[in-house]
Amino acid sequence: MKDNSPEGTTGDYVTITLKRHILEKYVDEPFFEASVKNMFVRVQVGTHNGVMLYRFCYIVNVHDLKSRKYVIDAISKKTTTKRLEVRVSDNHKTIKNIKLCQVSNSRIQENEFRYYKDAVIERGGRLMTQHQIRQRRNQFKKEIRHVYTNDEVNKILQSKPNKVITTDYTETMKKLNAEKKQAEAERNFEKLDAINKEIEYVEKVERDARQLFQPASQLYVRNLLSLLLIFIFTHFVWYFVG
Repeated sequence: MKDNSPEGTTGDYVTITLKRHILEKYVDEPFFEASVKNMFVRVQVGTHNGVMLYRFCYIVNVHDLKSRKYVIDAISKKTTTKRLEVRVSDNHKTIKNIKLCQVSNSRIQENEFRYYKDAVIERGGRLMTQHQIRQRRNQFKKEIRHVYTNDEVNKILQSKPNKVITTDYTETMKKLNAEKKQAEAERNFEKLDAINKEIEYVEKVERDARQLFQPASQLYVRNLLSLLLIFIFTHFVWYFVG
């Protein structure tokens, strides 16, 4: 189907731009690389007349230089060994070894977007359409609603017992209801009581989240529910796995 949607504006591109604190939040997740690829970032590339110089680029790849750890944010003190490979457009060379600390937490400026637009057109490229931008945004949302495998959960819990895990609310409820049916079939009332309490807790937090963030997007509501997962998974590992 032909894409007849208008060319993306600065505001449209903002919706597929990742700030540093978002990268920091997901950097240790198994879905990090898949989720950030093709998303945009505002990267500090130097200074000009004493003023910070930024370029608007999209992420081509993620590299893990395991022996070269650095601090992402001076306040949180969180560290990583991952770096980004970025470029302005398909017709530009890639820039490697971009640290996450070089990614801005601020919105792209209009003059920076104009520079990006001119650079793309100059190399024979075209800006993304609004339809393409929506597709890319939806892909990011899909990736961060990652459903963890048992191996991934075990690795996370073993390496960082206090880690908060992000996951999809619907999938969590599906697993709880499956466990409930199994407990009912086995007439295991102790197990059934424990599962019912967890279901009540998950539903309560979801209701609170929806009420608190009613004007916000579904993405932010779901992210708040990540607070549940360390409780749910540690309980599952302890209660059902032994």
